[in-house]
Amino acid sequence: MKGKMQSFREAFCGESRPPREKNSGSRLCHAPFASRGRVCYHVFMSTEKYKEKLLAEKKRLESGLSNIGRKTGVPEDWEAVPENMNIPRADVNETADEMEGYETRIATTAVLEDRLAEINAALARMEKNTYGMCAVCGNPIEEDRLAANPAAATCKTHMGA
Repeated sequence: MKGKMQSFREAFCGESRPPREKNSGSRLCHAPFASRGRVCYHVFMSTEKYKEKLLAEKKRLESGLSNIGRKTGVPEDWEAVPENMNIPRADVNETADEMEGYETRIATTAVLEDRLAEINAALARMEKNTYGMCAVCGNPIEEDRLAANPAAATCKTHMGA
């Protein structure tokens, strides 16, 4: 763990000495560092709690997707499967109801698939030691934002980006 934290810290502010402690128990990065003329406010968080949340949500999403669809053979690609389109001697209303249900499954599959991609991207950022950094500005993502959405890729300022 020390090696990962050290490289992550060096990548962000260039300092290699340990961060100082904060009252809440989380560790702050360094005070002003002269080489860049600014203050590093990065808070080193434990990514384990977020990783657990992400893996649990990934499992739920994959379970939900398998209930309404199937994998296509392309990584991270799912397609909706109709419930039962082979209704013997079905009348027009039953067929219309089945088609409506299938369209709902298609829409739901798309939403779940998008969220699963966000989860997988967050897990990949953890592996690259870039988790918790805004993809737009490079600043730390606020702790409360990550608590609400562990897959967040941007800070509050760039939420819509």
